Amino acid sequence: MNPCPPFYRGEEVSEDVINSEYFVGYDFKRYLLQVQQAVIIYCLTM
Repeated sequence: MNPCPPFYRGEEVSEDVINSEYFVGYDFKRYLLQVQQAVIIYCLTM
């Protein structure tokens, strides 16, 4: 499960998880705006 941005170290997500090589939260957060814009454009052009 991906944490919903913004996520805070030690609050929603533990430091051990964030420091793990398997944590995808930053990648998820990096592309979130682009995905949201694509969904809006798709909905407006239907």
